[in-house]
Amino acid sequence: MNELCTSKNASAIGKNSGTYEIYWNTIEEWSIIICSWAANTGMTNSVLTFFELLNGDDTRKEQFHQLSEQVFMKALKHLEGKGKCEVIEIDGNFGVKFF
Repeated sequence: MNELCTSKNASAIGKNSGTYEIYWNTIEEWSIIICSWAANTGMTNSVLTFFELLNGDDTRKEQFHQLSEQVFMKALKHLEGKGKCEVIEIDGNFGVKFF
């Protein structure tokens, strides 16, 4: 697990829990994939819900389709830190606006 954590293909959940998330792509790689999709499909400056991004017909053939919401959120937070999107919460539901 240490090697996976070092390569950023895993991260511990909680302190000393012994539980890990394992990633097919690193969080940074997921953020690039998601941001590229938004740019290539003209979805910048649009607000999209997590549900439609993770489960919608428009993303059915994308690598991030049905990705766990926790991993998706981490990727978007990474993008948000770079000024490429804004995560929005309304009544407990999440959306994102890409720039």
